Amino acid sequence: MALFSPEFLVGVLLAFLQLRLRSYCSLATYLVNGLTFFLPPEDELIATLNGSGKGSKPKPGVSTGQPLSPTEKMQAFYVRCAKTEPGVFSQTLFFELYEMLVVLVSSAWMACLAGDALAFLTPWIGNDTSSETVMDSRADVATYGLVSALLVALWFPLQLHVAQGLGGYETRLGLAMGFVGFVASGFVLLAPKGLLDFDLELAAQLAGSRVALVLRTVGFTDADLLNVTPLAEMAKVTLFLTLAGLAAVFTCTTFLPAFRFARMYTEMTKDAQTSRLQKLLLHLNMLLPVLVCALWIPRLSSDVLVPSELVKCSPRSLTRDCLQSDVLGLSSASSPSTWKWYSLSESQFHALRVYVVLLVCLIRLLCFRAHLQFFLLEPREAMAGLVGRPGPVDGPLLQSKVRLQFNYVPVIALQYLAPVCALLAAVELLARQTATPLGIFQAASWTLQQMGLSIPVSLTTEGLRAASLNVLPDTEAAPNLGGFKLGDELDRDRVTLFVRGMSGFPVLTAEFYAAALGFLIWCLSFTTFVVSAAGLLYWRNVPHGNGAADLEGPAALRQNKQTPKTLKNQLKSLKLKKNK
Repeated sequence: MALFSPEFLVGVLLAFLQLRLRSYCSLATYLVNGLTFFLPPEDELIATLNGSGKGSKPKPGVSTGQPLSPTEKMQAFYVRCAKTEPGVFSQTLFFELYEMLVVLVSSAWMACLAGDALAFLTPWIGNDTSSETVMDSRADVATYGLVSALLVALWFPLQLHVAQGLGGYETRLGLAMGFVGFVASGFVLLAPKGLLDFDLELAAQLAGSRVALVLRTVGFTDADLLNVTPLAEMAKVTLFLTLAGLAAVFTCTTFLPAFRFARMYTEMTKDAQTSRLQKLLLHLNMLLPVLVCALWIPRLSSDVLVPSELVKCSPRSLTRDCLQSDVLGLSSASSPSTWKWYSLSESQFHALRVYVVLLVCLIRLLCFRAHLQFFLLEPREAMAGLVGRPGPVDGPLLQSKVRLQFNYVPVIALQYLAPVCALLAAVELLARQTATPLGIFQAASWTLQQMGLSIPVSLTTEGLRAASLNVLPDTEAAPNLGGFKLGDELDRDRVTLFVRGMSGFPVLTAEFYAAALGFLIWCLSFTTFVVSAAGLLYWRNVPHGNGAADLEGPAALRQNKQTPKTLKNQLKSLKLKKNK
């Protein structure tokens, strides 16, 4: 028996390669490579705009000559551009945090894919017993890795949010919105049964019944279980508070970034240079979370797509995939009227939800570089506003604006990718812990059969279907703890038997994971859409300043006499020079 599972080794190896070989195989570096950014204007150029000699450096706030007119300054002003390369962000703010997020989540994801491939290949090279053993160990390693990725995706943005202390206005506003999210998630947790497709009350009861089986096995009586009932209620309340706290953390860390991304979405969809395909992706990126929310509302999804006549194929099945007549072995005369052209079995519907969430993550990743590129080019408005106004150009302010925009890129990248990583980890956990058939193994087995190859029985259509009939554990089977009872002396053999027995007795079943992870996915999608919609309403209806006015305040607004049309023409006249 190997000391470390292959999935663990794959994850560690990928993380090591991405950290040590950043220039060659780092996903974090690849995502931000090749973007165009502005270089700070040279002191000589600023001196020329202010009427000084080319060889002298102007002092801040002091003009040594007659400044050029606004028109002459716009004609003489140019902007140098360069492309991002590996290592260019290594000294910027919070780049390590962004890199660790991408490395951890991508490594955990690839380790899960390696585990799936191993689960498919193991029956070809081993017997059925070894296959089950490998799959059990694989599930544990995958669960730990994905849970870690989910927590990291929630923790890193929170660490970024409170990095400047709790006294700032933005931090306090985010915490206030987190409290609102905490209260709102409480209403979701206590929503009437049937309104949403996750019942956490039932999930807590099922977990409690599994714990009760363990306690009875080690010697607890009915009276003892009655005495610990308050502890069970406290555990249920703790579960609810934990889930509400996770939703509050996500709301706190996505509120203000969503406003920034909503502004980018508004500007990019209005820009004539944005292609139709890119605009379509941007619209889907904004609207698809609504579809995810609808898929967890039974009245809008499962009640329509899944026939109500379906029942579970076996007592240990999680989903309703069979007709009652099929289970009893009778002729199903009602099948034509039951199955419509759009009807799905419940397992197919669950697979559809997983694929929709994966599509949301994919589209958001496809829009990632477009958002970063737009953010890097945002200083154009500020530069045109500072250069195109009468009087001397504030060189230090102009240069600091360009530098600040560049240094802030890892922060924007982290704020954008964190919700994607959290959603990706949650949906992968949901698919694995509920044994949702995604059709990949079925398609591979069918392809191999068409090629004339013989495949193991466990990988045939019948074998895969039989595996789906035993997703839930036996509710009456107690764990095999080797006869351990409370009060027995502990030795190595007893502890070994106890650990082995508990490893084969899951306390948290597929029904619990379906409810808890369904709640998290629904809250992540709902919060993303709500805060993004609020950002759209803000940028379209609330008057706000931009450009240099955001840096210098109301005084700059009074000094700027340029009309919006003139400023737009100045933006077009900016000369771009590539830095070679």
